[in-house]
Amino acid sequence: MSFTNLPLVVFAFLMGYSVEFAFSVFDALIERGRQAFSSNEARPGAQAKDGK
Repeated sequence: MSFTNLPLVVFAFLMGYSVEFAFSVFDALIERGRQAFSSNEARPGAQAKDGK
C-alpha cells in the first residue's frame, strides 16, 4: 500500500464510524418513541382516540 492511498483508506474508515453513529442516534430516537407510546397506553384512565 502506498502513502497516496492512505487518505482514502482513512476517509473510508471514518465514514464507517459516522454511519455507525448515525444509526445509533436513529435507534435511540426509535426507542424514545416506543417508550412514549407505551407510557401513554399504560396510564390508568387513558382512553383510546376512538372512545372505546
